Amino acid sequence: MKSKILRIRNIPKEPPIIAIFNDLFSYIGVLMFGMSAFCLFVLPDRKLIDFTHDYIILYNCKERENCSLIYWEDILTWQYIWRADHDDLEIELVDHTVKTIECFSRKTVVPLLRAFVRDKEKVIIKGKRVKTT
Repeated sequence: MKSKILRIRNIPKEPPIIAIFNDLFSYIGVLMFGMSAFCLFVLPDRKLIDFTHDYIILYNCKERENCSLIYWEDILTWQYIWRADHDDLEIELVDHTVKTIECFSRKTVVPLLRAFVRDKEKVIIKGKRVKTT
């Protein structure tokens, strides 16, 4: 039998077995933690849009203390435009001014707009903008 009790200083000098997978998962964990901390503490987190039964509130004004309050009856047309980096919600008012806001969730914005101003959605057919009825 080779097993025995010995002093720590007398342990044979052999290289330890390195667990490659444990090190790989540790590096991935540290990387994920770093990315999460960056997103949490560095990237801005603010509300862009609020919906009520009477109006919509757009918070992306140039001055952070201001917002745009738009009543549903003041909307002439609206269109959700998809882009690769971000989406835009374009709202044309009855005085023909256009409000554009960056959006990041079509699943939230479009169903609410269709619920409140369904007949004012603008769609593009073969390069032409056509108002839906």
